[in-house]
Amino acid sequence: AEWDPAVFQEPLLSAAVLVLEDSAAAPLEDVAPLASTVAMAALAFAVGSMLMLAGRQTLGMLAVYFGAQSGFNLYMKIVLSNTLVSKELGMEGFPAAFFLTAVQQVVTFFACSIMILALWLSPWRRKPRLPTTRREFKAILLFAFAFAANHGFNNFSMSLLDVSLNLVLRSCIPLMTVLLQAVLRACQVHGYGVSDGKSTSGELVCMFLGVLCAALATVAESRGSVDPTQHILLGTLMGVLSIIFAAFNMICAAELGGDLKIEPLDATCYSSLPAAVFLLLPMFFLRHPSWPGFVSMTDWQVFRQVASLSPETMSLVIVSGLMSVLYSFLQYWLIMNLSAAYTAFAGNFNKAICIVISIWIGLERLPAGRWKAAMVCSIVGNAGAFAGYGFLRSQAGKASKEEPVQKLKDADTSPAGACTLRGAG
Repeated sequence: AEWDPAVFQEPLLSAAVLVLEDSAAAPLEDVAPLASTVAMAALAFAVGSMLMLAGRQTLGMLAVYFGAQSGFNLYMKIVLSNTLVSKELGMEGFPAAFFLTAVQQVVTFFACSIMILALWLSPWRRKPRLPTTRREFKAILLFAFAFAANHGFNNFSMSLLDVSLNLVLRSCIPLMTVLLQAVLRACQVHGYGVSDGKSTSGELVCMFLGVLCAALATVAESRGSVDPTQHILLGTLMGVLSIIFAAFNMICAAELGGDLKIEPLDATCYSSLPAAVFLLLPMFFLRHPSWPGFVSMTDWQVFRQVASLSPETMSLVIVSGLMSVLYSFLQYWLIMNLSAAYTAFAGNFNKAICIVISIWIGLERLPAGRWKAAMVCSIVGNAGAFAGYGFLRSQAGKASKEEPVQKLKDADTSPAGACTLRGAG
C-alpha cells in the first residue's frame, strides 16, 4: 500500500508546536549550529538509505529529501548570518547575498558542463540540445534573470530574517504563480504554462490561508522582536520580491521544459553564467546592512573584508554552490519518482520541521511575550495550509494518472519542480 503523508500530518504538527515552545526557552547553545546541521542531515540520509534498502522506497526518499532540504536551508543561514568572521570585531556571517548567489551559479555551470561531457563520453551517449531560435534564447535569458533575482533576493532576505519567517514567506510562491499565470492568460500570452489547468477552489482557499498565516508571522516577528539590529521590514520586502521572481522563474521553466522541450540539465547549464552576469550590478553597486556597528556595504566590499579577515569562510561559500547543485538534482530525482505535487507536499512540511530545528540548535528564538503564541500558530497554520494545497495537487495528479504527459507537466509547472535542476526554495 502506498504511504499517505496526510495520515501523519496532524500529530507531527502538534509535536512541532511542543518542540517549538520547549526549545525556545532552552536552545542548545553549547552545540555548534554547523555541526548540528551536518549531523542532522547525515542522520536523515542514513535513515533514508536504510529504508530504501529495506524496500520502503517512498519513506526512504522522503527522509533523504528532508535531510537535504533542511540541511541546505540551515547551512545557507549559517553562512549568511552565523559563521564567525572576526571574534574581536564581532563580525558573524557573510552578508553578501548576491555575491554568494553568483558563486553558486558559476559552480553550477562547471558541474553541469562536467556532467554533460561525462554523458557524452559514456555508453549512454547524450547529445545536448543547443538553442537555435530567437524564442529559445529569449526564454533562457528570461529564465536566467528570474532565477538570479529569485535566489539573490531570497538570500538577501535570509541574511536579514530568521529562518522561520523566511521559509514562511517562501511558502507563498504557489499563490503568486497562480496570479502571474492568470495575468498572462488575461493578456493572451502563449506558452509559459498559462494553458495549464486552473486551480480548484479548495487549492485557492489553502493558498490564501497560507498567505494570511505568513502575514501574521511577519507581524509577530516585527512586534515581538527584542533585537534592535534586526532589519525585519527590509528583509520582508526582499522576501516578497523573491517570491514574485520565483513565480516568474517557474513560468519561465514551464516555457523551457514545455513547448521548447529543452531538458533541465541543458537549461540549467545554459542559464547559469547569464544569471551570474545579471547579479554583477547589485553585487558591485547595491549598498545594504552588513554587520552590527558597521556602515552599509556592497557585496564586493563585504567579500574583500571577509577574504582578508577569514579566508577560510570563502570555502563555505564555494561548498554552498556544490550543495545547491546536489540538492537540485536530488529534488529533480524525487519529482521523477514521486511526482512534483507529492514532492511539493513533502517540501512544505519539511519547512515546518526545519523551523523547529533552527530554534532547537540556537539559530533563532521565538518572539517575546504574547507574540510567541501568534508566531507558533502562524508557522503551523502556514505549513498546514500549503501542505493541504500540496495534498490536493497530489490527489488531482492521481485522478489524471491515465494521461501519459501528466507527470512531465507537473514537473514543469508545479511549485516543487518548476525550477528544474535548481530548486525553488
